[in-house]
Amino acid sequence: MKTQKQLTNLEKAGILHSWFPEEIVPIVDARHVRKHYTNEAQEREIWTGGLLNFDFWLQLAKNAQQVIGKSKKSL
Repeated sequence: MKTQKQLTNLEKAGILHSWFPEEIVPIVDARHVRKHYTNEAQEREIWTGGLLNFDFWLQLAKNAQQVIGKSKKSL
């Protein structure tokens, strides 16, 4: 068996999916992500992301939503 550092992101995702199958639909749906950028001004004011600034997080969230949208059936 591989250590955590030896696993690819896909293998890590597979493990998480096997542990928490009921959580995959909410993640893939990503409504909680859309909430942040549909209310961008309000969310920006209360952002306490620590290591990530709001703009960087927002770009990551939008990229993730695009990828999820393109491959939702396979997820």
